[in-house]
Amino acid sequence: MHSDDTHRLATEDGEMHPRLVHTITDRFSMANTYIINEEQMIIVDPGNDLNVRQIQKYLTTFLQRPLSHIDLVVLTHLHSDHTAGVEALRRVCAAPV
Repeated sequence: MHSDDTHRLATEDGEMHPRLVHTITDRFSMANTYIINEEQMIIVDPGNDLNVRQIQKYLTTFLQRPLSHIDLVVLTHLHSDHTAGVEALRRVCAAPV
């Protein structure tokens, strides 16, 4: 299990701040999914159904947030390794795509 410090960044003076952008890499296609965790939670390129399960595990384990907290899903382009998980996400959250 990761420590909380892996999800925080230090400034030059050593002050710790929460990481706002998290990356999940699909090791098969090498496509990245980005989670922007600020006031709103944004998922960029959700990948395939397996990635959606990884997103869910990451959100609940490290960010303590359910998939239903996703506010927006962004697709950078329409290749299936970036978009195939959209329908799986739509079943669990009402975020616009």
